[in-house]
Amino acid sequence: SADELALNLVAQVHARGMRIIFDGVFNHMGSSSFAFQDLLQRQQDSPYADWFIVKSWRNEATGTPFDYDGWFGVESLPAFREASTGIVQGPRDYIFAAVERWMNPKGQGCAHGIDGWRLDVAWDVGHPFWKRFRTHVKTINPQAYLTAEIVAPPEQVTPYLQGDEFDGEMNYNFAFAAAEFLFDPGPNRITATQFDQRLRELHTRYPAGVAYVVQNLFGSHDSNRIGSHIRNRGRGNFRDWGNYFGASQAANHPDYDTRKPTEHDLRLQRLFAVLQMTSVGAPMIYYGDEVGLWGANDPDCRKPKIWPDIVYEPERTNPDGTPHAPDEVAINRDLLEYYRALIHLRNTHPALRTGSFTTLLTDDARRLFAYERRLGEERIVVVLNAGDMEARVSLPGFESLCLMDLQDSTVSVAGEPVVSAANTGRILTLCSAPAKGR
Repeated sequence: SADELALNLVAQVHARGMRIIFDGVFNHMGSSSFAFQDLLQRQQDSPYADWFIVKSWRNEATGTPFDYDGWFGVESLPAFREASTGIVQGPRDYIFAAVERWMNPKGQGCAHGIDGWRLDVAWDVGHPFWKRFRTHVKTINPQAYLTAEIVAPPEQVTPYLQGDEFDGEMNYNFAFAAAEFLFDPGPNRITATQFDQRLRELHTRYPAGVAYVVQNLFGSHDSNRIGSHIRNRGRGNFRDWGNYFGASQAANHPDYDTRKPTEHDLRLQRLFAVLQMTSVGAPMIYYGDEVGLWGANDPDCRKPKIWPDIVYEPERTNPDGTPHAPDEVAINRDLLEYYRALIHLRNTHPALRTGSFTTLLTDDARRLFAYERRLGEERIVVVLNAGDMEARVSLPGFESLCLMDLQDSTVSVAGEPVVSAANTGRILTLCSAPAKGR
């Protein structure tokens, strides 16, 4: 059965020293679900009559139709009813049973179950439910990871991350700030100083440790892919999520550029990847971004994964159906290896995962941002050049130190500035001996 296949997947993941979390959609059900179908048939007499937000019951004598609230107005997604204590008991018990079923399958123990939850549209469920949900989950597995989809300004996210609801969140505010500094050429563009301020807020707003376990992402199933975002950079305000969501859907906007990212676009994606892999937080890569998959917002961002053993037809049409020159659909090997190398660096250098974060330089004129990650004796410096020109960078506190680039092993001799190419990130560590400079 599908359930057994899922449990086999969990076992295979655990055998590889990895962890797996499931997506929990706990504020509505489908209209074809057992509970709603019974409600449709039996109306007030259904045992599920109080599960949903019913606005009127069917009454043939008066001609009154059956009416209810669908999530986001979608009739096929009837929303659960909530009281002051959270989701009402019927659906809450059902959800809690499903949670235990996957976290402690067949009563065999949490080692055989999933390792946490990503909670869909978490802002559409009240805080009382999430507090009870956390207690239930942590009782089964105290090490379980809870992360939430909350697309809102940091001050509105804060109540969810106080230690009694979620461990982390899908950190869209990180993506917004990164896009504004690294990519945006228009009115939403921010300076290095402003970028530093926005990162600092995300690092310090929540209780200690939270910033280290939020999911630092860019793309997702509900946004255009990073390659396409960069190709269409300057289009709308990414931070204005309600409007940007529609503005980045090619089906509604034939002028949205759905062509394959250019080499310059991919250079900017690599720059973001350096930031993502060296920042405070847990990097989250949306499947396919690492191999150069592109696409506008839903449904284009949900294209099939590109696999090495499948031959794909080139893309040949624009959103309005008009033809364009073929864009090859294949794994970008150079980009994939770049991501692999960055992931390897993060995994082999503890300072990049749990070290302190100290801003070293914000140069607004040249669009330079540099910071240090430090843990014990390990010191790593990251230089981001979001400008369009090569820069020679003198790092405060490091002028007399020799620095080696962890990506290509080139060395910046003590006393000489670090050279940073345009739209490029460098990751450096202290070296013990001077060598030929770069």
